[in-house]
Amino acid sequence: MPNAHPIFQRYPLSAEAVQTSTGPQPTPYHVYDGHAVLIGGTADLASVKKLLQHEHVLPAQTQSGRALMAVWAVDEPQASHGAHTEMQVSFYVTPKPVAAVRDGAFAVLNFLLNTPGASQLCHGLWNNTPNVVAYNREVLGLAPRLARSVFHYAADRLQFEFEDAASGQPLMRGDVRMLARQPMGAAMALIKSFGFVKAMQAAAIKTVQTYVTNPIGTVLPHNANALTVSASDTLVAQLFEPAHDKLALLDGTYSALDFKPEFVEHMRGFKMVYLNPRVDLNTFANLRLPARE
Repeated sequence: MPNAHPIFQRYPLSAEAVQTSTGPQPTPYHVYDGHAVLIGGTADLASVKKLLQHEHVLPAQTQSGRALMAVWAVDEPQASHGAHTEMQVSFYVTPKPVAAVRDGAFAVLNFLLNTPGASQLCHGLWNNTPNVVAYNREVLGLAPRLARSVFHYAADRLQFEFEDAASGQPLMRGDVRMLARQPMGAAMALIKSFGFVKAMQAAAIKTVQTYVTNPIGTVLPHNANALTVSASDTLVAQLFEPAHDKLALLDGTYSALDFKPEFVEHMRGFKMVYLNPRVDLNTFANLRLPARE
């Protein structure tokens, strides 16, 4: 059964659907199987601050003064809202100032796992079906747009491409290695980013719990947070190496941020529950994630 994983038993679909502009839809949002690619790195801090100037959150920064940023390309053939894909541009934020994050290829993951009040601001979002666009906007308070997308899998590579459905403008193209296991260089980079003990703790986590923050908009006129819980059959973190990995971030809003990819994380057999936003940032600042598993 696609929904037999414990995270779906813990957070099952409601008996009642939620009403959206495209009709009734199940809630909460479930992904039963997919391939998620997270490409994390850093961007120009001043440019990110300007982009987020009207949000009530602060971008996290590294000790060298760069903002934390990531892009996602997700292929989700089995989900509660039907098969769909997603492109996401994320920034990593807190409601109050925090200490700078240690420099390193995996600074994004270090921040999320080890910083109180850390969350992922889902700033740019594209999905390829109207139902998911409606749900993400009207229920989750995000700012999605409709896209067209292509994923191509080879033996050891993954290629993906997104374009805006309304304008036809290209949004993102990627061609990245898809390694079978974590290489030694990535393992050493994790230790450099986290420290040895925290790197070992991070490697042992089976279920990842992350708060996602919406951008301020008409549905949610304040930054709120929604808990996401995910698990993967296989998770491989590798360094982004420009000689072997390619990423073109083509949307004009984000192409000007000087995004420098540092790592690629492949989540195969990706499963996720995205709960509805409930917590206002005024109370969220002092909350901690549930215990890691």
